[in-house]
Amino acid sequence: MRKTKIISIANEKGGVGKTTTTHNLGSALTQLGKRVLVIDLDKQCNLTTLCGGLTGKSICDLIYEECMGRSSTVSEVIRSSDNGLDYIGSSKMLDSINAQIACHADSPYVLKRILSSEEFTKYDYILLDNKPAIDILTQNALNASDGIIIPIEAGLFAFDGIDGLLAKVRSLNATTNPRLKVIGILYNKAEHITEFGRAIDQATKENFGAAMFSTQIPYRKAQTERAISLGTGCVNIRNNTLAEAYLALAGEVIKRS
Repeated sequence: MRKTKIISIANEKGGVGKTTTTHNLGSALTQLGKRVLVIDLDKQCNLTTLCGGLTGKSICDLIYEECMGRSSTVSEVIRSSDNGLDYIGSSKMLDSINAQIACHADSPYVLKRILSSEEFTKYDYILLDNKPAIDILTQNALNASDGIIIPIEAGLFAFDGIDGLLAKVRSLNATTNPRLKVIGILYNKAEHITEFGRAIDQATKENFGAAMFSTQIPYRKAQTERAISLGTGCVNIRNNTLAEAYLALAGEVIKRS
C-alpha cells in the first residue's frame, strides 16, 4: 500500500511564498510522476484560485461534518486542476472553523482523522497550505503532517517567526505528534546580486545549516506573475527558468521525506 506523505507548508510570517511554494512544488512533484493533492487552509483562498476556483464543497465542509460526527464523501470535495494537480479548496467560512474544532472532543486531531480516510491513500503527497498564524487549525495541520517546509524570503525580517515555529514543532514532538519533522527551510526570492541579498543568504546558512534546502528559488517576478495569471505551475510553462528550481526542490523533498 502507498504511504501517503503529508507535508505542511507553514510560517507565522505572511508574504513569504507559502501558497506559491505549495502550488509550484505540487506541480513539480506531479511532473516527476507523483500523485499529489494540495489543500487550501487559508481563508484568503489564493491556492484555490490558482488551482481553478471553488465549485461545490470546500475543506470547511469536511471539517464541519467531521466535528458534527457526520460521514462525508471526500470525492465530492476533491477537484482537478488543468495541469493534473488535485486540490481541495477553501472558502471564507474557514474564518470561523476554529470554534468548531475547539468544541470537538478530539480537537487536536480533527484534520488528521479526515486525512486518514482511505480515499486519500491514492496520493503520494498531500501538501497543506497554511495561514500565517499558529492557531488551532494550523496546529491540526501540523498534527496531521509527517513533515513541515518553512519558506522564508529575503528581507530585513526574513527570520521573523521561524524560532517560534521551530519551538512549536519541538512542542508537538513531545506531545501530540512525535513523528513531525522539519523537512527543510526554503529560501524564496533569493537575491544574490545585492550585498544585502548575499548577507541574508549567508545568515540563513549560518543559522540553520543542514535544515536549509540546497535549492533556492530565485527572484523572478515576471515569471511568477505569468504563472499565476495562467493559473498553472512554473514547470508547465516554456522558457520559465523557475521550472528548474522547483523541479530540483521536488527532488530534494522526495529524498528528505
